[in-house]
Amino acid sequence: YAVENTELHARRVARGLKIVEKVLWPPIILFYYLTGIVNRITGGSASIESTHITRDEIRNVIKTGEREGIIDEEERQMLQRILRFTDASAKEVMTPRLDMAAVSTDATVGEAIETCIQSGHARLPAYESSLDNVIGIFDIRNLEGSNSDSFTDLKVEDVVNPTLHVPESKNV
Repeated sequence: YAVENTELHARRVARGLKIVEKVLWPPIILFYYLTGIVNRITGGSASIESTHITRDEIRNVIKTGEREGIIDEEERQMLQRILRFTDASAKEVMTPRLDMAAVSTDATVGEAIETCIQSGHARLPAYESSLDNVIGIFDIRNLEGSNSDSFTDLKVEDVVNPTLHVPESKNV
């Protein structure tokens, strides 16, 4: 009931909390100063809380956001996949070589754009001579603002970005 009617519930509880705050304020101040004295004597730290947020708390925030209409179904699924993503190894998220779309560095940028459109990806690996020799990433988004007439003369190797090579066992 309180989750569904947060504002109404908060107003009802607020008055009682104000009274409790006034009653407990003197002991809170007393214990605050006593804790400071004990920490100085023992060399302890004043902060015992951490700002660490657990995955379960994030999942609950996502569920609440969806229930309140702030997050739609597609966004919720994406956020939940992100939370699962950190547990995955690089091997688990890799595209099998036979299913991989790629462009040759000898191809023109126009041909590479066509390959991107056909594959449905904005980035594709760029290889030299064989798929075993990936030398970079062709990213169609890097071509924004470029003159489309220059694509006929431009080769993929001229616009390719370097790759990041990671072992299969590395966590994503």
